[in-house]
Amino acid sequence: MYIPLNSSIQFLSLNVFKRHFSMYSGGFPLPDIDFDDFDLIPIDNPIPNSSPKTMRPNTQRIMEKFGFTPLSGDPLKCTSNSMVYKALSLYSFPPNSSNNEFDDTLGNFTNYDTFIPHDINVIEHNNEYDSNSLDSNKIFAIKLSSNKMRLFHEFQNSQKLGKSPYFVQVYDIYEDETFAMLQMEICEGGDLFGSVLHESLIWLMIHDVCCALYQIHSSGYIHLDVSPSNILRSKYYFKLADYGTLLEEGEFGPGKEGAGPYASPETLNFPSVPVDYQTDIFSLGVVLLEASSGFFAPRGGDKKYELLRKGELKLGEHGYKSNVSDELVNIVNAMLEPDANRRPTAFFLLHHPYVVAAHRHRMEILSQSD
Repeated sequence: MYIPLNSSIQFLSLNVFKRHFSMYSGGFPLPDIDFDDFDLIPIDNPIPNSSPKTMRPNTQRIMEKFGFTPLSGDPLKCTSNSMVYKALSLYSFPPNSSNNEFDDTLGNFTNYDTFIPHDINVIEHNNEYDSNSLDSNKIFAIKLSSNKMRLFHEFQNSQKLGKSPYFVQVYDIYEDETFAMLQMEICEGGDLFGSVLHESLIWLMIHDVCCALYQIHSSGYIHLDVSPSNILRSKYYFKLADYGTLLEEGEFGPGKEGAGPYASPETLNFPSVPVDYQTDIFSLGVVLLEASSGFFAPRGGDKKYELLRKGELKLGEHGYKSNVSDELVNIVNAMLEPDANRRPTAFFLLHHPYVVAAHRHRMEILSQSD
């Protein structure tokens, strides 16, 4: 089960950790967190050979087919692939996937009872969300794909995991003869792709994502696609998304390593090296490398790609200089350890004093705003 927000794990004595963390100085000066200004700073260096912003011609056609009603107003970030839609203009970044399938999150939509036409069949229905599903005042994100089996698999996996404030909730799944679509929780802040976080928010992100990973790992599963596009921001929390790659531990096989820039060394060296839940910790470490330094991790074809997986490229070195604290540098580099057995676990990271302090500080702010 996930660790509740008020769990005692958040409030363990900091003295317990002094012997484990040599850089611990007795306290972390957390600045005030303004949740009304929960913005990100764009990463400066572009990914080589990245595609320019383009129009997706199929999106308009598919929206009309399903009768979607998009919200009007300012540009809205969606829940995958760093796509941005502006009302009916529907300009977006092409997916960063090598797959040929059409796999989109179409945006934020309202009037649920008008945009699900009669020729779409309910595949499975979770009665717990019936009242929400039929409430026309609710706003949801929609994920649409022509690879229906992939979305069915993602929906089934989301139901296995149960609920957590640190998961992007998947409510229901629908299909017609060509496409399937997931009805999902809306996360107003979008994903983390191409963004830099203030250190105070990085510690919160570590807390929230590790809470999600702890629930996944303790349930016997591996996420296998922890990446910036799958970490989303609601108003107060970071949430882990996309359960389509979820595997039971011991079921890993070739071709299941997840997003290339964030893949662990053991997934690339399988079967000579076993793959377990610690692969997710390495992937999260790469996410933190980018969010802390403001530079993208090396992509395939870059000679630094292998250096990162050998432990020879670290935060604070080799072009990944950062102004974050030594403690955060040490934690990120520990997560990037090539030997999976030497990486901290999600449970261990949740007990880190700075993570505990950051979450406690957030809860104090939220309690004062009630």
